[in-house]
Amino acid sequence: MAGFRARVEEDGTVSDSPMKKVLGGIEFTVTFIDPWTPRDKQTIGDHGGLMVYAGGDDFWFAGHGITVTMRGVDGPPLVGIDIAEEGMFDEKGRWLVGRRLNGDQTHQGRHIRLPPGQFQIQKVRFYRYR
Repeated sequence: MAGFRARVEEDGTVSDSPMKKVLGGIEFTVTFIDPWTPRDKQTIGDHGGLMVYAGGDDFWFAGHGITVTMRGVDGPPLVGIDIAEEGMFDEKGRWLVGRRLNGDQTHQGRHIRLPPGQFQIQKVRFYRYR
């Protein structure tokens, strides 16, 4: 499991530098500026998320205002998105699928996007290739 948030310095300056983390043999790069939302409409200091490795090629992502890209560090170097779906957990902890995301939402399988100001949970299965 890994958490990410744009760092806010003691003087209030927001550092929007990307962060990296390796989980399940995949290196994830998390950025905090959403390229599809005008920068003046974003509160970057509030952007952040959580990534949970569920085993195999399955991961959970939750949060808002982050874009996550990935590359393989064990095995094949290229990583794509096989299945990505939005959803939520019910009161009994069961995953309820909202909508399946396609190439428009995942940039043809190249990233996970949790838009600013819209808390989301996404369940994602990756595949690896050369």
